[in-house]
Amino acid sequence: IGGMLKYSIADRLTVHESLEHPWLRGQAGDTQIPKTVISSLSNFTGTCKFKLLVSKLFAKKLDPTTYNKTLEVFKKWDVDGDGEITLEEFKKGMKETTDLNDDQIAEIFKNLDSDDSRTITIDELVVSAA
Repeated sequence: IGGMLKYSIADRLTVHESLEHPWLRGQAGDTQIPKTVISSLSNFTGTCKFKLLVSKLFAKKLDPTTYNKTLEVFKKWDVDGDGEITLEEFKKGMKETTDLNDDQIAEIFKNLDSDDSRTITIDELVVSAA
């Protein structure tokens, strides 16, 4: 996505290059969530509206590699493919990649769920990584 959003047209991916990218073709690798993202998840507090707004602004500038890895993990954890991660899906994924207990995972989930929908969207996950 970062390659499609370059300011300079010469640096920007073409439509053909974008459509051929492994991420869009569903060929992205099966990687673990980066430790920096786990750390961000642990430290993120979704209760502060100002912090959430600032985080959303920074999320737009998130480095493409981190975004792609976060998206890969999101898709892996979104077991039913509905575009949202439930607490149970989140717990399962976090237990595979961290040594956090259920209470810690539930607290992180609550902080990430900025709209109190009881699910996490890719946008909410990306904002935490910003």
